[in-house]
Amino acid sequence: MRLIVLLPLLITACAGATMESGGFTVEQDLTQRTFDWVGNRAAFELRCPKEQLKLVVLNVLPWDTARPSQIGVDGCGARAVYVPNSSGWVMNTESVRTASRQQ
Repeated sequence: MRLIVLLPLLITACAGATMESGGFTVEQDLTQRTFDWVGNRAAFELRCPKEQLKLVVLNVLPWDTARPSQIGVDGCGARAVYVPNSSGWVMNTESVRTASRQQ
């Protein structure tokens, strides 16, 4: 019985700080870990140093609006969108080169 009473308190205590990205309010620790993981993968796939990448939340899960469901990556004249799947975050579009990079 005590566990049932304490469970909502534990869930509330675990809900960390939030941050804004792409017009969404998301859970900060989770999103920063996601940005780190996606940034590593995007740096490889876009052939761009991670430090030059800009990441932004493009969408959130409908049932948990604190969790990103799409991450946009922009850097080195390329753009890509990443989505989660069973093995991690993957690019779901071909990277798109911006006009400045194509010249």
